[in-house]
Amino acid sequence: MNVFHSTCNDPEKALATNSTASSFAFDGAPTRTLPTRAGFYEIARGDNGVVPSLIGVKPYAVASDNHTFSMRVWGWQRLQIGASATTPGNPWYYVPHLLIEVDLVVGNIAATDLAANTKFCDTITFVAGDETARIVSTENDTIAHFLVDLSGSRYVEFDFSLDSGSATSMNALRWLLS
Repeated sequence: MNVFHSTCNDPEKALATNSTASSFAFDGAPTRTLPTRAGFYEIARGDNGVVPSLIGVKPYAVASDNHTFSMRVWGWQRLQIGASATTPGNPWYYVPHLLIEVDLVVGNIAATDLAANTKFCDTITFVAGDETARIVSTENDTIAHFLVDLSGSRYVEFDFSLDSGSATSMNALRWLLS
């Protein structure tokens, strides 16, 4: 077999268990404590020693065709500012920045190997964040995805919201590229 070498890893689920949140869980506030929420990841160097610069995302949901939900991807940077009176041994301050927020529409593309009644999105609409993000959204029952620059992030976090949408639960496949 021929091998096409790349600096891209295989897609994995953003959350171990689908989100059923009716609103975004994270408010964007910096913290002295490294978050431990579901969907929060440290970005490691690749096998080749290169730090990934892009993240790719393919959202999906347990839903029917044309049901909706929203998603945010946050980047986090670690800033060393010294210990404080409240955290005497902790010199770190973790500062988030919104990489992208998107509104999503479920297509009629079965993803039942991921979970029963699961479908990929076919429509992605940019809401906020990096306006240079590459969004591939066809609106014709083919899998939509987006690529967004990690902007020097040391950590990344995925946050989902049903808002007034009609999906039952939501998640995404994510992968890093150098």
